[in-house]
Amino acid sequence: MKYLCFLVFFIFSRFQFSIHSSTDETILPKDEKEENSPPNIILFLADDLGYGDLSFSGHPTSRTPNIDALAEEGRVFHSFLLCSPSRSSILTGRYQIRSGTYPGTYVPNSYLGLPHNETTIAKLLKGKGYRTQIIGKWHLGVGAKREYLPSNPVYGFDDYFGVPYSHDMCPCITCFPNNGSCFDNCWGEGYVSCPLFSNSEIIEQPVSLPSLSRRLLGKAAKFIIESGNSNLSSCFMLFITFIILSFPHLNSCQRAPEGRLGTHSWNSIPQCKL
Repeated sequence: MKYLCFLVFFIFSRFQFSIHSSTDETILPKDEKEENSPPNIILFLADDLGYGDLSFSGHPTSRTPNIDALAEEGRVFHSFLLCSPSRSSILTGRYQIRSGTYPGTYVPNSYLGLPHNETTIAKLLKGKGYRTQIIGKWHLGVGAKREYLPSNPVYGFDDYFGVPYSHDMCPCITCFPNNGSCFDNCWGEGYVSCPLFSNSEIIEQPVSLPSLSRRLLGKAAKFIIESGNSNLSSCFMLFITFIILSFPHLNSCQRAPEGRLGTHSWNSIPQCKL
């Protein structure tokens, strides 16, 4: 199956206008109203996303209006490789083979990671006074002393919140709601459970996978809102990398939609009848 590495390079000044239209004016930093102010930057990355899974790329039943709008107003790149190589090229602007992040991906027992002598976009922006944050899946190495996590200052990020590699590289038991059946098709044998990092500290292990996307988005929204409300003169760069597409996990019944996909919809699960 062909996959799409979905990347949106989104200039945040436009998004701020939408926030301003529905909230108090104080959410906008004063310097952002100046015409010549540098832009805030948000990078969205969703690897393992099926090329035809979105409505803007032709899916007959999926409805993704917000993503469609981002694709229309931003940039969509169709030709990226796997998780680690795509991240390496996006962050450094160099071919993956130059950093050694090719042709495969880093796994939990990899010794190395993205070389420290690589210059990332976060490091360049930090040198221009930007606040930088990465949220989600890093997947460019951990290291024996966690020296390859993005919390290392050599990569240019002020803050990191997320998991170090794909969650299907851990034991990942998936259960139907309300005491339903469970299964595990991930790399469970010989691997430890997925950790959740806050910078270089593990704050949860195993991480709760069904709720992880909501937590990552909450962290991102908090960072954006705090940046808008702060009196700091610096702009920000946010790199958010979604994780759940690498392997599906069932949500709670409270979140179950009335799907349009017949037997594949949540309403087909007896425990989740609405």
